[in-house]
This record gives sequence, C-alpha cells and structure tokens, in this order.
Amino acid sequence: LFRSDQPEIALRFYRRLLQMGVYNCQLYNNLGLCCFYAQQYDMTLSSFERALSLSENEEEVADVWYNLGHVAVGIGDLTLAYQCFKLALANNNDHAEAYNNLAVLEMRKNHIEQARALLQTASSLAHRSEEH
Repeated sequence: LFRSDQPEIALRFYRRLLQMGVYNCQLYNNLGLCCFYAQQYDMTLSSFERALSLSENEEEVADVWYNLGHVAVGIGDLTLAYQCFKLALANNNDHAEAYNNLAVLEMRKNHIEQARALLQTASSLAHRSEEH
C-alpha cells in the first residue's frame, strides 16, 4: 500500500500494528516515511527517532538514515540529505542505494568524477548482493 501511493492507508495499518503491541525499528522507519508522504509532518521525525532508538544493528541504523535522506530531499534540503546518506554509509558501508543517491547529489553539483566513482561502487555492491 505504501509503495502504491496510498500512504494514508498504510499509515492506518502501521498504527494498528502499534496498537497490537508491535514495536521495532522497521515499523517506525516505515511509519516515518508514511507520515512524510501522507503530509503528517508532526509525526515524521519522532517516528525516525524512535526507529533509531529501537535499532538492533548497524544495518537498521543505516536504513533509518537512508530514509531520512529521502525526507531531506523531499523538503529540498540537499545538504541534510548528503549528511544522512553519509551517515547511512558510516553504519553500513555496503549500502548500495546510499552510494547511488550520493552520486545523484554529486551530479547535481556537477562533480562528475565523484559521481562516477560512487555509481561504480553502488553498481558493484548491487551486483554482489544479487549473487547472494
């Protein structure tokens, strides 16, 4: 539902899971994105903060920072987006999507060589994960 451009309906399901006592990093991470895309901005950051506090490993932390990077792009704060994607990589150096999005930001700055290197890294990581 979230992926099919119906964040309000997805939000209802996530809230129902919370009422049922389901509390974990992934739920709050997705809830943060749903709140953002449903334009319920008051809950967006608190959901991501909760996701970070419930994270059990560096991969989960990286995913939260990656999603926060998307929110930053959505509000037009590309400096914050850059920092969020870097924090994703600091927690999971194999996060291909974060490399990809950093490459896009570097392209916007017309930093062609940095973008190329980041895209090559993203591509090799993506191919490596497809093999497993």
